[in-house]
Amino acid sequence: MQIKLWIFFTLVHLTCLAALIPGRGLADTAPSSAGQIAFSKIEIQVGSVNLTVELADTDEKRRLGLMYRQSLPEDQGMLFVFPRSEILNFWMKNTFIPLSIAFIDEDFKIVDIQDMQPVTSILERPRSYQSKTRALMALETNQGWFKKNKIDSGEIITVPKDSPSLLLRGHLNRLLRQGSETRPRSGLDRALAK
Repeated sequence: MQIKLWIFFTLVHLTCLAALIPGRGLADTAPSSAGQIAFSKIEIQVGSVNLTVELADTDEKRRLGLMYRQSLPEDQGMLFVFPRSEILNFWMKNTFIPLSIAFIDEDFKIVDIQDMQPVTSILERPRSYQSKTRALMALETNQGWFKKNKIDSGEIITVPKDSPSLLLRGHLNRLLRQGSETRPRSGLDRALAK
């Protein structure tokens, strides 16, 4: 009886350890809810460069983000849209792709760009990346995408007026209502150009 229990607990222990090995277990498996979350895609412009992005505009989508993915197409990214402007914090938990992140303010202007390092194991404690100022959105791309496309802080993000994201459309409408009285007209025109 003791030998059977010892074998059983040894197998359970080995199974748990195997699940923690990158490339062999949990690190490659998205949570069951990940397959059920549908991200809408839209085409945006970052400065003058087109980019297809998935919209993370709900708490559930923002929490999942790009976790568990093994790659990201070169001309794609993820746009995180928040209900209000605040200091944003991102981390690379269960994210195995090196990314760059641009923090975007209420004027749809990039205010900060940072490179983020991926984790190499689910046991590794991920580093946190904080916006340098208040931001309303964050755009994640493959690491180096902003540099490759010569995009710096100050560039305007252009999004379609008919975005499937109610939250994003609400921010556009707020920007439009405030108009040229409180916003530079060129930035407003560019943000609403599509």
